[in-house]
Parts: sequence; structure tokens; C-alpha cells
Amino acid sequence: MRRLLQILILVLIPASADAFEYETRLEDSIWRTESSPYSCRLKHEIDGYGNGQFVHLAGESQRLMLEGLGYEFIGKVQVVVDPPQWRPDRVSRVIKEIAPTAGEIAVKGELTTEVLAALADGMLVGFKGILKESNEQPFEVFLSAVGFSLAYEEFKRCEDQLLPASFEQLERSRIQYETGISRISTSGHHLLDKILAYMKTDDTIRQIFVDGHTDDAGMPRDNIALSKRRAAGVTRYLIANGCPADKLVTRYHGEKYPVTSNSNPKTKARNRRTTIRLSRALPSIDKTPEPVKTAEI
Repeated sequence: MRRLLQILILVLIPASADAFEYETRLEDSIWRTESSPYSCRLKHEIDGYGNGQFVHLAGESQRLMLEGLGYEFIGKVQVVVDPPQWRPDRVSRVIKEIAPTAGEIAVKGELTTEVLAALADGMLVGFKGILKESNEQPFEVFLSAVGFSLAYEEFKRCEDQLLPASFEQLERSRIQYETGISRISTSGHHLLDKILAYMKTDDTIRQIFVDGHTDDAGMPRDNIALSKRRAAGVTRYLIANGCPADKLVTRYHGEKYPVTSNSNPKTKARNRRTTIRLSRALPSIDKTPEPVKTAEI
């Protein structure tokens, strides 16, 4: 179907050198915001093309995406700022030249901020390049500033309430320790605070497995005791800050389950850890520790 649509597009392209241009009419220009603690979206439908939307997911950076229904760019694309007809005092300018990914436009970083600022200033933002399949037909897509400001204010309010991390980022996490230490580091407290903030919004978390580990530097008996102190410290912090105790499963393993070898100081450091695993499964009597591959925030 998509291939057929592309062929039809090429048939309908005018033979002149005029650009194949998409822009929503002023009277139809609408920006809509979709808000949740997990994601914020600011979306603009572009007549005949698809849509452009700013997306900010929990724990990730803001980005702008163009989603064309069968339309793709090829080669370099200019990101331009054009003044509307009622702003003759302004001139067009190129912000940056970018390369599409698989024909699609995805903008990140400072360029996203520049595009937002231009739209907030009432300017048009265009993407100008060549239409894929034609190799020569100029292709332009524009975001209108009409209706943008109010929706953008709502988008920013959503961003203020966005969670600091997503479930995928927090599902398997770990806290590292210095040799012989069970005290939670500052970065460890920050990680636990992210987990606590996430749990306040997601009631599907049924269990949290806390597993303490050590390297092989000490006697096995001492390592068991140290791993117990590490796991217990994490559990105490979570409970003290609102985590229901009945959701927590606390375990300690000493040096039994290394995540890597203990052959040098660098690998030993990785094994000195407490892991935290969030589970949406029904409570069970799970005696095994988490898989060795865990994410670190």
C-alpha cells in the first residue's frame, strides 16, 4: 500500500521546478497537547502530509518528529525559519542542515529548542529537501505557528510534572559501593528517589526485589553480612520514604553471584552492588537473584 501511495505521489507531482509543499491553512491550524506523567506530546496535523510533534518522554530529552504518510526526504534537509505574510519586517533564515534517518525527520538537542522558540515567536518552521523516489523534486513541509502558544504553555506544564525516569529505565537498576562500605552514596539516593517517584504514579508494580552483593575480597561469612547490610539499607530507605513494606523482597548473597569476574579492581567494583528490580508480576516466592545484566541510572 505504501509503495502504491508513493507511486501515486510521483504521478501527481507537477512537472515544473516548483516545490511540492505541505502547510496547513491558517484557519485550520491546530496544535494539541497530550499529557501524562510518562510522556508529553505537542502535535500539529499538516494537511496532506501527516503531522509534526514535539515529544518528551520520562527520563529522555525533548525531540521533534515529522511523520509523513508515505512521504520521505532523501539527502540533506534544511531547517528554515520563515516569517508569515503579516511579518514583512522579518527575513527567512536557515537554522541548520540535517540528514533524515530512513527518510524520516527527527530533531533533538539545541535544534529542538530553536524550533520551539521560532514557533513561539510566531514564525513558520519549514523542512526543505528532495522528495524520495524523485531524486530531483523539491519537497517542503511547514509547521504553522497559529494556535501554537497556548498549546505550548500546556506542554511546558506537562514537562514540569514529568517523571524523572521511565519504567524501562528503572526496572533493573543498581547501586555501587566502595570496598567494605554499606552506606548508600549520593548517586544511589538519587536513584532510589527516582524509583519512589515512579511508584507513586504506577500502581501496577507488585513487587520490588532488593539484592545485596559483594566482591570476593573478604571472607565468605563477612561478605554475606556486608551484602545483608547493603540490601537492608536500601530497603530501609525505600520504606522510610513511602514504599509499602509488603511489596519488598530483600535478599543478600555475598560474593555468590558476580556480575563479572573479580580479576582486577575495575571488575571487583562492578560486583559491589545492590540491585533493585521492579516487577509487575503477581507476588511469588522467588529465591533467585536478578539476572546479572542490570541498568544503571
